Amino acid sequence: MSEEQERVSFDPVQVGDFDETEEKLNKLLPPDVYRVRTHSARHGQGPKAQYLNWRMDTIDCPDPDDNGTPLYHITPIEGKGLRIFIDFCRACGVKWEGGVITPDFVEGLYGLELSIETGIEDYQGPNDAEPVPRVRVKKVVAAVNTV
Repeated sequence: MSEEQERVSFDPVQVGDFDETEEKLNKLLPPDVYRVRTHSARHGQGPKAQYLNWRMDTIDCPDPDDNGTPLYHITPIEGKGLRIFIDFCRACGVKWEGGVITPDFVEGLYGLELSIETGIEDYQGPNDAEPVPRVRVKKVVAAVNTV
């Protein structure tokens, strides 16, 4: 396969209406406890430690329009912040036994349910002229029915 074929070869993804998708991604859910399902994690390197940035999608919301709203939670995977990762695993019903955190272990957490308590914070990203409100995960706990 040529480099050009490899670069454009992927499975099509149906995302629906652009405006609806953008609205869902930028939705500010009111502070509450939400039931979520883990979707994926992205590995990164912060100034103090490596981390996993988890995407979780809301489920079983009282307002069905809120279902599928993505929420994000960062768990350091080394140093003093490792406890956040351990608590996240525990909330997912999985005990991390220590040692190396492998992609297989992380992917094994995809699709699991937990509950999160949220709040709103002002966040100023590197490309933001001024702070903007965003949902912040304050606490993770084992899944409970929040409906």
